Amino acid sequence: MPTLQSNRASRAIGAMFFSCFGGAWLILGIVRSSHHNPALIVLAVLCSLTILILAYRKYTQNRAALAAEASSPASKRRSRWFNIINAGQWILLILIGNILVNIGLSAWVIPAAILIVGLHFLPLAGLFSYPAHYITGAALILIAATYPFLTAQGPLSPVGCYGAGLVLWLSALYGLTA
Repeated sequence: MPTLQSNRASRAIGAMFFSCFGGAWLILGIVRSSHHNPALIVLAVLCSLTILILAYRKYTQNRAALAAEASSPASKRRSRWFNIINAGQWILLILIGNILVNIGLSAWVIPAAILIVGLHFLPLAGLFSYPAHYITGAALILIAATYPFLTAQGPLSPVGCYGAGLVLWLSALYGLTA
């Protein structure tokens, strides 16, 4: 069974990824917006780096506990399933993205990507016994399912990218404080 310190290290690793992917979603939204303000890109990068540094510090404080249990059968099983789930997510992203582009629905690639990312959090929540992933997944699924129908630009609106980025950043920060 994972210790408190190994859980903290795991959450910090997740927060490092969430900080980077959250920043990438926000930068994509900024680039897709009609305002495309370079100062906002710099701000997004700085915020991502801040969360990344906070997460790395938390990880270094707790990494010994994570390393100590890395060879346990339960840890190896979790790692194997994590890799399978993530590989499945990336395969679906590429497959669905290509299908949408090839059938003339390229505008729907971003909502589909947000949906797939959200869905991938659901099995991870159970795998890591971390209910916060259910909330992250549900929030991303809700964004993907609603923003194209609630914004004037439909699926081309940067709102989806902004929402996905903010959800990932908030999840990162929560993971560091929980």
